[in-house]
Amino acid sequence: MKLKEILNKSIKHIPGLLKLRFSTKLLLSLIMFSLAANLYSQNFQKIIPLDSDIYKYIDNIYLEQGMAYPSTARPWSEDELIHIIDSISKNRTFKGREKKP
Repeated sequence: MKLKEILNKSIKHIPGLLKLRFSTKLLLSLIMFSLAANLYSQNFQKIIPLDSDIYKYIDNIYLEQGMAYPSTARPWSEDELIHIIDSISKNRTFKGREKKP
């Protein structure tokens, strides 16, 4: 009879333990999800400071080639700067003249 009473008492505690374990799992899952969401929402782009001379140099190159200013929305990211540099025509010299072969 003692064994039966012990089993009955332990069975009564099992739902409480399961609820505790479920709530602990839920809490840990929510914490991990929020940490992962914060990690992936980071912006890892390198921004070029506004006091950098690169803006002046790029503007001068564009003007010398007879082109309109590049993006005036500043500061630029490194990727944006690479795109701007790639758009400079390699077939033109200064003052917009075509290179002679």
